[in-house]
Amino acid sequence: MDRSNTDNSNEQRARLNVQVDLGQVEGNKRVEAVAYIFSSGGRLLGQAPVNEQGLAAVELPARMSEQQLQVVVGPKAEGEPTLATLERRGIVSSFLETDQVRETLAGKAVALKLPPETWQFWLRRCTVRGHLYKWVGGGSNAPIPHATVEVYEVDPLWLIIPKLPDLRSNTSAT
Repeated sequence: MDRSNTDNSNEQRARLNVQVDLGQVEGNKRVEAVAYIFSSGGRLLGQAPVNEQGLAAVELPARMSEQQLQVVVGPKAEGEPTLATLERRGIVSSFLETDQVRETLAGKAVALKLPPETWQFWLRRCTVRGHLYKWVGGGSNAPIPHATVEVYEVDPLWLIIPKLPDLRSNTSAT
C-alpha cells in the first residue's frame, strides 16, 4: 500500500523513484521490501512498496525538493515506522543533498543495493509454543486459559550468544 504524508490535499506532489538491487533471491522467496523517505530530522514523509522489478515510486510534497532527505529500504512495517525501528530490523539507506533531491524528483532514480545478508532475516518466522501463567501469590501460579501471546521481535541467535554470561567456573582443581 502506498502511503504518503498528506498534510494538504491541494499541495503539489512529486515522485521520487528508488531502484533496489536485491541481489540473488533463491527459489520462490518473495522479499517484501519498502522504500521509505525520511526528512533530515527523521520524520517519515512517504513510503512505497518495492515491486518485483526492484522499483518503488514514493510520492512526496513538491516542496521537499529544497530539503535533504534520507532514502531507506527496509522490511514492510505496520503503522508508521520510525527510523530507529527500521534500523534495528536491517536497512540500507542513502542521504540525498538538496541538488541530488532535485535530480531525483526530475526523474533520476536513487539506486540502492540490498544484500541478502540484510533481507534474509526479514523472511524468518518464529513459532512459540507453551503455557501462560499468572502469579497469584503464596508461591503459586494459575494458568491463563485461551491466552494469545504476540511476538514482535526475536533476535537471531548470533546476536544473543555474545551477550550470554560465562557460566563456567573460574576456579581450577588443585
